[in-house]
Amino acid sequence: MPETIDPHAYTIETVIDDPNFDRRQFSREFTDFNAIAHRATYDLQNGGDMKELKNKSHYQTQFSADARMVNSALKTAKGRIEAGKELAKTQIKQRAVKIKALREQIFKMKKKAAKNNYFDATYPQAKRFLESIYHKQCKLNRLVQKNQTAQERLDQGNIKLCYGTRKVFKGLSHPRRHEFKHRKQALHAYQAQRNNQVVYVGAQDETAGNQKAQLTYHAEDDTYSLKVRKGLKYSTPEDKYYVIQHLKIKYQQDRLNEILAEHTSPLTIRIIRKRKKNRNRYYLQIVFTMMNAPVTETSQGTLGLDYNYGFIQLCETNATGNILGFRKYPLPHMGQDSNKFRTELQQQLHTIVELAVSKNKTIIKEKLSFTNTRASVTGTSRKDKAYHRMVHSFGDHLYGFWLDNIAYRHAVQVISVPAYNTSKIGIQKYGQKKGLNRHQAASYVIGRKGQGFTDKLVKTKK
Repeated sequence: MPETIDPHAYTIETVIDDPNFDRRQFSREFTDFNAIAHRATYDLQNGGDMKELKNKSHYQTQFSADARMVNSALKTAKGRIEAGKELAKTQIKQRAVKIKALREQIFKMKKKAAKNNYFDATYPQAKRFLESIYHKQCKLNRLVQKNQTAQERLDQGNIKLCYGTRKVFKGLSHPRRHEFKHRKQALHAYQAQRNNQVVYVGAQDETAGNQKAQLTYHAEDDTYSLKVRKGLKYSTPEDKYYVIQHLKIKYQQDRLNEILAEHTSPLTIRIIRKRKKNRNRYYLQIVFTMMNAPVTETSQGTLGLDYNYGFIQLCETNATGNILGFRKYPLPHMGQDSNKFRTELQQQLHTIVELAVSKNKTIIKEKLSFTNTRASVTGTSRKDKAYHRMVHSFGDHLYGFWLDNIAYRHAVQVISVPAYNTSKIGIQKYGQKKGLNRHQAASYVIGRKGQGFTDKLVKTKK
């Protein structure tokens, strides 16, 4: 039996449609929570220690907040900084790939210019070629300077964070350029976007998994209600809570009710305010953890997946690694309509996972990452632009993330294997022998790799 998978965090979201929900009063929670979180972010980025900040009570005194809200704000601030650091690291790596590609390109262009005596020539073709080299060198210098600045900020722990989105923030300086009539309108939009959520972090040993915001299930009408303790400066003996009723939650309802009854997981509550069609909509998010033991095994065979541009190729194998059949799952909107593509990708992955459940077989996928490829794509020809569009709309990160999560919810094991040379190995070993095309052969090799069979590429003498 495969080992137990690590706990996964899941988020349930529902719209708050309670007509009695006082949005004007609850907006104070957004303001107070984010004021603490922004102050904590500033303190942490300027040498503050998380343990010291937790022990200090000046946040509670300064903002008239209870300990639970301060704790949630501190964790939110720490999460923002960590997320900012990881984003900065990724951007530095991507720029490094671009820098390397540009340097190689400039070197080749200079070599060509020297060979054709472009540096001493005066005719238009030579001038355009030298101008192209000059502009590429300028771009290279900008990237190098950006990377140096970003690395210095990362080393100092001073990460750039923008809370109200870049567009709205720039609207403060140039309102009319960013669809605002005046600066005051831009300021209100920025503040609303900056303070657009409040988080109540829960603990497993607390009532209903969260001492500050408690969820209750009502079986008579199959709805939930949320009771949020008011801040100290707004609470009175007669009025201690905000109450939100008529919450409808269908997704993972059984799991959620089990957690409420048996206290098997903390419940973190997040309330988000979004501006849609000139009105504010409020959403409730519930975050909890689940631990599933996978029920599928590789001893019965596997389902090997080869992810391609426009479709997913599946190969089913038996216990001895032989082919049982192939299936093809088309993705016609890849590279055309991102929303339709995301929908059809999720639907096809659900179908594949359901097949794995019915066959009691483990899914084998490739370890795919086109991050460096996307960062190094250059060229302006029609062929280059088509390749650029292809690698940027491939959706490899969505494919891996969604497949892992959907499979986890259905207790299906997913094994990732290296993608190196799977197509070449498949064509060389099984293409002609079994009458397979390149994608079928690749999915077959991937499935066999997951079972522990070794297929190697045999180098042929030229």
